[in-house]
Amino acid sequence: MRRSIGGVVLWLVGAASAAAAVAVPPRPERYATDLAGVVDATRLAALNERLAQFERETSNQVLVYVDRRLPPGTTLEEWSTAAFNRWGVGQKGKDNGVALFVFVDDRKVRFEVGYGLEGAIPDVRTVRIREEYLAPRFRAGDFTGGIEQAADQLVKAARGEPYQGTGKTVAEGPPPPTGPPAWWFWLIPLVAGAIGWRVARGAEDSTAKLVRGGGTFVFATGFLSMVAAPVSGDTRALAVGFAVILIGLAVAVAWMIGRNTAHTGRRRIGLAFLQAGAGLIIGGFGLLCLAALWISFAGWGGRAMFYGVLVLILGGFVHAKEPLRTLTLFFGRLGFFVLAISVIALVLIRVFTGSFSQAAIDWVVVSGLLWLMIWLFARSRGYALYEAPQGGWSYSGGGRSSGWSSSGSSSWSSSSRSSGSSFSGGGGRSGGGGSSGSW
Repeated sequence: MRRSIGGVVLWLVGAASAAAAVAVPPRPERYATDLAGVVDATRLAALNERLAQFERETSNQVLVYVDRRLPPGTTLEEWSTAAFNRWGVGQKGKDNGVALFVFVDDRKVRFEVGYGLEGAIPDVRTVRIREEYLAPRFRAGDFTGGIEQAADQLVKAARGEPYQGTGKTVAEGPPPPTGPPAWWFWLIPLVAGAIGWRVARGAEDSTAKLVRGGGTFVFATGFLSMVAAPVSGDTRALAVGFAVILIGLAVAVAWMIGRNTAHTGRRRIGLAFLQAGAGLIIGGFGLLCLAALWISFAGWGGRAMFYGVLVLILGGFVHAKEPLRTLTLFFGRLGFFVLAISVIALVLIRVFTGSFSQAAIDWVVVSGLLWLMIWLFARSRGYALYEAPQGGWSYSGGGRSSGWSSSGSSSWSSSSRSSGSSFSGGGGRSGGGGSSGSW
């Protein structure tokens, strides 16, 4: 399914807001759950085991959830997306999960597909599964057969992605470490720093000391962290090591930008913004590493990176010798690039479909008008849009959900009271794909 970048961003923002507002029940303990009592219990247990074995073989997760009615105050799409993300369907980093939600009394069904399976299970495929395998049996009152057929088709489609299983489901695998990390993890950067200081002592000047000492510190921290992780059985040692490296690198990069320059006034302020932006972006990555230990750092890291990009862009314009010229050249070239891509897309659509796309025509017209306005303004100011800017972006340097509750952790495990193979979400996310319908 084709989406523009803007459309994807808006969808992600909307999905995140909806997920935060919609209440969903606790994550189900099994792959196939029937709260409506319409599926034969024996066949449901067999389906649950088939889906568990499918995850063992491929790492893909297929979840079936049947209930009577959709909770009030929400839509099918909002609730399904929130439940999918809250339960973490699909393994983390792969997002290879797909869920089938059925609400019997409402006569509604929804397929929710993770990013990692959108290629194998596009919207058109879920529509065909619903219309050809699920809906006819539901209309005949055969809910068991409809659920089995739909789940089997999802399994067949998901095999199209080349994911490899580990022989275990997420619930059967060892739980990730919890609680504070081992105290000696924090000795890693101290030992690496001592080694770096020792190596730097023999350097001739401050620059050589920084390069030798800093390089040794980075290498030693990374090496010791990679040794500590398997020794302790806790991969969070890597998070500690690389967080320290990135935060130290953020300070070093911020210091090196503009070193030995003598700018004053506006350009000095712009240089300070460039230093702050670079430090925030690289340091934000370091905070995201620390989120493996304390989840609260994830928010700080994301915000640091976001604001770092904004400050970096602002610093580039303020530091430029001619900010208005730089701004005009930037948007002029960006506008021409968008116009060129829009024209190419319009031509390709015409060639391959035999008709013009109204959306493509709109992009061509709007981007063309904007580019023309910028070009006219540039001409009036004597700017040449296709010559290298004089002093733009340059700097000198000395040397990167209602009363129900749920857990957001991907380390959920099944209750000891459940029978058969248990389901545990792997931290997957919905890709927004799938389809909704009724029967």
